[in-house]
Amino acid sequence: MALGVARAGVCLLAATIALAQGASIAIAQITEAQQTQVRRMPQLDFQSYGLSLDPVDRKALVSGTSAVYALTRGEVDVGWDSNVRRSNDDTVSSAVTRFRPGVSLRVDGIDGEAYATFEAAATRYANSARDAHDDLEMRTGGRWLISDLTSVLGGVEVGRFHTDRGGDADPGPDFEVQTYQRYAINGRFESAEWLELPTRIDGNLSRLFYNSVDGIDRDGFDRWIGDLRARVGLGAARGGDLVFFVQPGVIHTNYIEEDAFGADSTRLDLAGGAIWQVSAISSVEGFAGLSRRSFAATGVDAELSALVGVDATWNVTPLVTVRSGLSIANQDTELATSNSKLVSDWRGAVDYSPLENVILGASLRFTNEAFDGADADQRYVAGGLDANYLLNENLYIGAQLGHERQTSDSAANEYTATTAMIRFGVQLCCLRDRVDPNDLTSGARPERLYGIFR
Repeated sequence: MALGVARAGVCLLAATIALAQGASIAIAQITEAQQTQVRRMPQLDFQSYGLSLDPVDRKALVSGTSAVYALTRGEVDVGWDSNVRRSNDDTVSSAVTRFRPGVSLRVDGIDGEAYATFEAAATRYANSARDAHDDLEMRTGGRWLISDLTSVLGGVEVGRFHTDRGGDADPGPDFEVQTYQRYAINGRFESAEWLELPTRIDGNLSRLFYNSVDGIDRDGFDRWIGDLRARVGLGAARGGDLVFFVQPGVIHTNYIEEDAFGADSTRLDLAGGAIWQVSAISSVEGFAGLSRRSFAATGVDAELSALVGVDATWNVTPLVTVRSGLSIANQDTELATSNSKLVSDWRGAVDYSPLENVILGASLRFTNEAFDGADADQRYVAGGLDANYLLNENLYIGAQLGHERQTSDSAANEYTATTAMIRFGVQLCCLRDRVDPNDLTSGARPERLYGIFR
């Protein structure tokens, strides 16, 4: 878990570029979201530079004697997307506006501490075509610290979304963009009471409702999704240590209607790996995972997938951090003309703070999908630049530029898209933060919990 304030006087947002996902003809067995289950994915954003809504990340270090601590944050992104549909033959550009308010509250108790947060995101795509739409997401949750090493979390999420091309909610290329509502509850138990076996257990239950399109109902896409997983570290990761971990999980999908567009399924995952904690920030993590997805329908073969990869974070100097990751996955598909596909993915990013109130970022990604049958192979490249400037203790501005391109053996699957955004942000706090020098490492970020948990 990334924590706290980077250094005294620096409260700077370094939002990582959110690059759109590459298009996928088949539903991926191991999706990008599931890959994060076997990755720590350290990040230099809210948590690192003092703008997190999570009081644990902020360390909740306050002056005075008040037992209540609050933070309010608001952001507005305004910009342009050159290809909303991520399409080659029906390109539609659009202005984009995104508003993200948030508030957090911490209350000290006798035996522990309770935290509560609320976040929302409203996105508007405005154009003259039918692609003009709004997305809305609201999340609220809380954490109870039973002790310094054990916590329990719970949360609720409600949202209205449009399907992203190639995403888990996308019904496939035979359907145009769909809208759906998502309702979810989640919980987490996290403990390091057993110093050599730090443990985290996560659970999530989601319900997806798809809206009608042009009078045609899409109830056949409606479904329940249950996700339960755990992660157990085999040892405490200290500087210079090599620590192993195991991570089992299960995901069950149940469609509401019998004649649904998809089949009920249960997927079992088992992952493992090792982390070399070079220092409080720098680390190298290797991992491997297997999954088996079985279907309730008779006569449908189970799908098997395998994933291997490595992630690295290098704190070059207190002001420069480099991240890189490589993963290779072999995934069975539901396609009639291909049994499986090989997906290789490489990512790199760098964050640099040349001045106390300025941070710059750059990212690059390459993804290749190679099918073993007649389906067209696909290649995806994306890159972005990000700059943020802290005006004062309460105001900050930023800008980001991203470009992505997908090429394929089939021209119908190719597209290019460019996004450009500017950001305005404000944060208000009821009490001034103070930084404990003992909580800082090399002028950067405090050490994560045994180097295991995000």
